[in-house]
Amino acid sequence: MSISFTQIRFDCRYLKGSVPCKPHKQHGVHCTAADGSICPYYDQVTENVLIIKLGAVGDVIRTTPILEPVKRE
Repeated sequence: MSISFTQIRFDCRYLKGSVPCKPHKQHGVHCTAADGSICPYYDQVTENVLIIKLGAVGDVIRTTPILEPVKRE
């Protein structure tokens, strides 16, 4: 099954962008099914956090590990 760009839910918590999401891998579901139904695991992200760290490349590398804990919180 092919999915079109307009059928992807970019605001889903599970969408990583470069790889299939976890529910798709585990259950074979798509953002929008052929019959028009929405993925039962769809979880809309309502808040976003943007962290901008402009400095040396070493600063970016050292701060990267904190992104996942910040995302969980």
